Amino acid sequence: MNRIYLIALCLLIFQSNIFAQQFNFDKRLIVQFHSKSGGEAVVNSFATQRSEGLRWKRISASLNIWLLSWETDISKEEIKKDLESYSEILYIQNDAEVQNRNINEPNDPQANIQWYLDKIRAKRAWTQSTGGFTIDGDTIVIAVVEREGPEVDHEDLLSQFWVNKAEIPNDGIDNDNNSYTDDYKGLNISLGSDKHPADIRNHATPVCGILGATGNNNIGVAGINWNIKILMVSNVQTVGQIIEAYEYIIEMRKRYDNSGGTDGAYVVASNASFGRDNTFPDEFPSWCAMYDVMGNNGIMTAVATSNSNVNIGEAGDLPTLCPSPFIIGVTNTTEDDIKAKDAGFSKEHIDLGAPGINIHTTNTSNSYSVAGGTEGGGTSFSTPLVTGAIALLYSMPSPEFAAMAKSNPAGASLLIKQYIVDGVDKTSNLEERTLSGGRLNLERSMILLSQEFGNIEENLSLDKLMPNPARNRLKYVFKGNEFVDHDILIVNMLGQVVLQDKIHPIVFGDPELEIDISKLVPGQYILTVRNKKEVKSKPFIKMDDL
Repeated sequence: MNRIYLIALCLLIFQSNIFAQQFNFDKRLIVQFHSKSGGEAVVNSFATQRSEGLRWKRISASLNIWLLSWETDISKEEIKKDLESYSEILYIQNDAEVQNRNINEPNDPQANIQWYLDKIRAKRAWTQSTGGFTIDGDTIVIAVVEREGPEVDHEDLLSQFWVNKAEIPNDGIDNDNNSYTDDYKGLNISLGSDKHPADIRNHATPVCGILGATGNNNIGVAGINWNIKILMVSNVQTVGQIIEAYEYIIEMRKRYDNSGGTDGAYVVASNASFGRDNTFPDEFPSWCAMYDVMGNNGIMTAVATSNSNVNIGEAGDLPTLCPSPFIIGVTNTTEDDIKAKDAGFSKEHIDLGAPGINIHTTNTSNSYSVAGGTEGGGTSFSTPLVTGAIALLYSMPSPEFAAMAKSNPAGASLLIKQYIVDGVDKTSNLEERTLSGGRLNLERSMILLSQEFGNIEENLSLDKLMPNPARNRLKYVFKGNEFVDHDILIVNMLGQVVLQDKIHPIVFGDPELEIDISKLVPGQYILTVRNKKEVKSKPFIKMDDL
């Protein structure tokens, strides 16, 4: 073992020790107060009553939630008993560790095959939008909460991370007065800076790549969003830290809205590839309540279910059992649209399935491989497909939807969830295992949004009627929005419709179409293609058959 290797090994161990925090959960409590004010009085009173080195930290201003910790020998039960005497307190909860939701450690890289993009119809969806911006020019942001940090200098992720424009990097000053110093490229929740821990479990880097690896750049793989900004919150290992992370994300969205886009981040989606098995909402009500606050600010969260073959409604699982309407519960499906053997299910609590096995994407050391290893995968990697879908739908070029997302962010968020759940491909295997009975279909979700908010971008054209005059068959070239239904009609000179059908534009390949006119009597006609907003027509002549 040479000297250089020893130094590298020591550095790796040192870094792992810094970021792999050890928490004594027997000496930690989460306390939520009834109102947004009044917590300070109880904190000060309790600190005066007891002097055992108690530490209070507000982790959510939105819901007035505090983390209480101590290092002395006093028992948690004694602290709880004393706290229960304060009527201002709504909940006293344990803090607890959360787990990543992949199955196995990564294996050697696989072939660069992203089969799941075709399965969820992403390539078809990309003909309408590849993500990144709303029609109004807002930069779309996805919040990713993880135990470790991603490889921020990965070649396919380098340009995808959100930066806090109100913060000056590495100057040691809290420039934006948000209680965190140098949170320029997101936040390490434990350090209060943007120095993210190494991705030793190969989890955060794949998650980020699935939802947002740079697309169409001749490098590596493509994420669901070719262009996106990822607000990274790392080193999140406990329930208390989840609440604090969500508060940070909410604050950044509020700053964006209140500043007209000059500060903060336009966060519309949040990814939760973590959770706790065998756990119910009444054990962590404050954690569940944060999803309502997120949603009311326009942020929908996709949440991974358990990597165990259990009915989570009976066995328990958080956050998928949280009663908030602003979460989308996701289970893991295979290439054959079958629920993975190690994945939770529930017809009441899991909204849909998404591929999570053999997902080829970004990985550490500037590499690409199958997330979770060739025998692994997990709901951790199903979920960012749905998170990415949420963000991609916000990029659809619809002025009406963009306006609604600004005037009614909660309503827009719920509509996006509806389009995703209603747009699934139904499968017999998921019918009794998920609420929707199906697997994510991104193209169909886009169609649903398009239909409700009218034509997205028509640019309808009808060209080259050939031959003209024609006898039995008439060829034509038709281009338009593939997400909108179009009618084709043939009308005679008396204004009578003599033929009518539905058609869809050809996106890939030859756009030339053909129609049978053999049954028409000879004469002059008009061929018309129309949708809800545009009509294009061209005349032609039907000749006698030979």
